[in-house]
Amino acid sequence: MGLKVNGNFRIGGTEHHHPLTSEEIEFLLRILADMDFKGYMLNNVITITYKLQQEYEAVKQKEDMTNK
Repeated sequence: MGLKVNGNFRIGGTEHHHPLTSEEIEFLLRILADMDFKGYMLNNVITITYKLQQEYEAVKQKEDMTNK
């Protein structure tokens, strides 16, 4: 379980950082949007897309705070 400390996540005593930029996450989301998937893949695609969207929002927010 992660703890939120001063806007950062700490996992097991280590601060979590986002290895991808918002542009890289947006690129992955665009690839997902342009692909055709078979029915049995949809559950995983939806889960991954949702998590990438959440990660995108967190990264974008952190980048915006850094650029101010």
